[in-house]
Amino acid sequence: MKDADAFKIKMILGLFTIDKGKIKILLIKKSGEPYKGYWILPSKGLSYDETFEKNTYTLLTEYVGLGDVYTETFKAFEDKEESLSEKVVHVSTLALVDNVTATYKRREPEMVESEWFSIDSFPKLGYNHEEVIDSMIDYLKQKLKTSSILKLLFPSDFTLPEMQSICEQIEGHLLDRRNFRKKILGLDIIEDTGFKNEIKNGRPAKLYQFKDNADVRRLF
Repeated sequence: MKDADAFKIKMILGLFTIDKGKIKILLIKKSGEPYKGYWILPSKGLSYDETFEKNTYTLLTEYVGLGDVYTETFKAFEDKEESLSEKVVHVSTLALVDNVTATYKRREPEMVESEWFSIDSFPKLGYNHEEVIDSMIDYLKQKLKTSSILKLLFPSDFTLPEMQSICEQIEGHLLDRRNFRKKILGLDIIEDTGFKNEIKNGRPAKLYQFKDNADVRRLF
């Protein structure tokens, strides 16, 4: 096979969570060249005898430090920068994890420097990962307009202001507090837990959770 015809598949993972009213994505810091010191999505070359699912599971367990989370194969991107001697195709997977799992159940992998970044503020990104992330964010924002996907990121104990903040990121503009509250409660998809959050300053807010058997609804 000629060098120009060489072909390689690399799996890349976009893992998103919600933290304090912000949509965030997990990035790892590149320790070697090329792009040393830049931030990238967790990635791993696909072996000949390896399935997409197996590769993604390895990325989650060994590179990210998590086990079973929601995943779906997203789309493929060609990256001509990664190697001059072979064509590299990035097959991306979108993954979602709630913040409790990400905070308390995630094991920090050794020799991997990782950090959560708000989708509104990225560091320098290597390869074509900015293009990949932008495409993932556009897709995720559409997915989060349905209650079933939002429920994955808000499994329990959230306030209406927290949810409103996420919906404002999705819509790209501020929402009227009273109208938002009326609309969300009117959908009959969440319920009051009977508890309030504990804060040092300000008035405690009611904590809600999604109803177990609520119909899937579109928020916007």
